[in-house]
Amino acid sequence: MVKQQWLKHWVLGWVVMLFMGAAPVGAAVTLQVDRNPVVAGEPFNLSISVAGHVSASPDFSPLQRDFHIMGTNQRTDVKVVNGEMQQKTTWEVTLFAREAGALEIPALRVNNERTEPVKLTAEKNTASANSAQSGNDVLIELEMDTQTPYVQQQVLLTQRLLYAVPFLPNQASMTHPDWRPGRGKGMIQQLGNVQRFTTTRQGRHYDVIERRYAIFPQNSGDMLLDHTVFTGVMESAGSGSFTDPFGLTGQRIRRSSKPLSLQVQPQPNTQTDHWLPAQSLTLNAYWEPDEGELQAGEPVQLTLAIVAEGLMAEQLPPLSLEPPNGIKAYSSDVNLRNDTGGDSVIGVREEQWVIIGTADGKFQLPEITLDWWNVTEQRMETAMVPAKELRVSGAGGIVGAVTPPESQRQRELQAEQTAKALREQQQSHTPSLTEVITGETERVEKAANASRWWQWGAALALLLLAGIAACYWWWQRAFRVPPSKQSKHKYTTGAEMAPIKRLQLACEKNNAPAALQALQAYLQAELQLKPPTLAQLRAQANGRLQQALDELDASLYGANPDDWQGGKRLWSALLAWQKQRSEQQAAQNNAPHSGLIALYPD
Repeated sequence: MVKQQWLKHWVLGWVVMLFMGAAPVGAAVTLQVDRNPVVAGEPFNLSISVAGHVSASPDFSPLQRDFHIMGTNQRTDVKVVNGEMQQKTTWEVTLFAREAGALEIPALRVNNERTEPVKLTAEKNTASANSAQSGNDVLIELEMDTQTPYVQQQVLLTQRLLYAVPFLPNQASMTHPDWRPGRGKGMIQQLGNVQRFTTTRQGRHYDVIERRYAIFPQNSGDMLLDHTVFTGVMESAGSGSFTDPFGLTGQRIRRSSKPLSLQVQPQPNTQTDHWLPAQSLTLNAYWEPDEGELQAGEPVQLTLAIVAEGLMAEQLPPLSLEPPNGIKAYSSDVNLRNDTGGDSVIGVREEQWVIIGTADGKFQLPEITLDWWNVTEQRMETAMVPAKELRVSGAGGIVGAVTPPESQRQRELQAEQTAKALREQQQSHTPSLTEVITGETERVEKAANASRWWQWGAALALLLLAGIAACYWWWQRAFRVPPSKQSKHKYTTGAEMAPIKRLQLACEKNNAPAALQALQAYLQAELQLKPPTLAQLRAQANGRLQQALDELDASLYGANPDDWQGGKRLWSALLAWQKQRSEQQAAQNNAPHSGLIALYPD
């Protein structure tokens, strides 16, 4: 009896020790920097260590206010001491101070704990970019067409890298422009392709790589575009050779541009429903057919298009039609697209309308107008589609009557039902009337063929099923693996949904916690980011995706995560960023071999 009680206490003690070793309660969090003071613009390392179980990665976003994050790394150490499991997780962050001065590394959240703030001194870089001491071998330039734009007005930004020395392949990179955290907000869209040419500055020849961007500030006031940072390894006698494939013997240099400030003006006091600052804006109308002759009850197609230079399609407002009595108008489809291949963004909004006449006579479809702000002339202008005369026949009703007769009401009801059916078909495709009739004919023919040949089809299906069953039975007999040799690993089935699909569903339902989990799984499985955090993705994302991630992050750590309504914006921004990322990778793979082949990573 004594031995049994002793055995029970011994087993219970081991269980308690194991649970205490793996418990997240009481996890100690420490933060350290490898040196202090540091040099502004020069990298240093920050490490965060957590003793105990970790359920989430740290949130590094507070660092972005005063520091630029270059990369992160994570490692986990597990050991057993005297029967007790001890776990330690460490994150190492490489970053540099944006400006010189007295700075502070803020408290960072890990699990339910926070690190202590750390005071840091950043000294001025005496060998900074574009200085005479650097020999002017590498120059970084940022230029804007205006520094006093209106809110939501397009600002054209040009980024240039000028270099007079060769760099090792795949050892040079330059960051994309971005807002200084807390000092700006708005979309940043790259325009066209990367331009390469040569130029001369103060008698010295340079190779130039140039990128162009369109920036849309979303708030008025003082804003700041952050440094553009270039890092590269210069070629030397032995660098880049077979014995030095990683360029360890080459001279590593870092240059950064000066930040750019903007004084964004508020919207002028104009009497308009929509604020549209653009270089040019036109309204266009296309009729199918264009004769202006309508047969009562039969729909005709009207396409209205807004074409704006200097505005994104998402900034363009919907149009409205006010048809007279005797004409019905229904909006059926909207198409948005942006042309970013030129020197400016051109946004296009196309609206498909169905126009149906319900009474005989001549009718005047009123003009359509849209007010916009001409940023070149600094004045309000109005784009217009002229009024259109429509002639309707075949109704036999009373023109202009306030209360149409019963037969005309029936025709109007029938016209509305026809327009509704046409709108439903145009959700996936906008067919013409000929295509609709052709489709109906094809369906009738297919139904007749199916009725004629269904007997043969059923017989063939039974024979095919019998053949599949026989093959499956033979395969089971020939290749069945004994239970002793079956793998213990769990294979993915259809019930286990892919991370990207889970992310799409979470975004459709505006479920912020589920979106975060699916996004982290997607970053780890597809993009292989380590750690798979929002901060890691944000460091690579464009302005539109960064804004969507900020909304998700603010909702997750806010008082009401269930109030997140940015699922659609996050999903569309992620798809657009993936497309842009793939196009850039394809362009890099197809680019001619040069010393800056990897200058533009995502």
